Amino acid sequence: MIEPVWRRAGRAADPNTGYIIGETQTFPDGSVKYSEYRIGGTSLSSPIMAGIMALADQAAGHPHGFANPLFTAWPAAGHTGTS
Repeated sequence: MIEPVWRRAGRAADPNTGYIIGETQTFPDGSVKYSEYRIGGTSLSSPIMAGIMALADQAAGHPHGFANPLFTAWPAAGHTGTS
């Protein structure tokens, strides 16, 4: 089974499975250092999901509206009805 793209986007909400950001900095003394850090959480997953919905709206030619009930009602969503 192919995993739905919205479910993969939800993984970004977990900092352990989010994105790794690499950054090279040049400091005033001329030294250059590279470091990496991982980001996740709703600050990452919410904009990703908004982008997915915007692409879906654009492809359909109309807005889909409030999609949360669809996602939680879909059995593949893994929704158990508990919090």
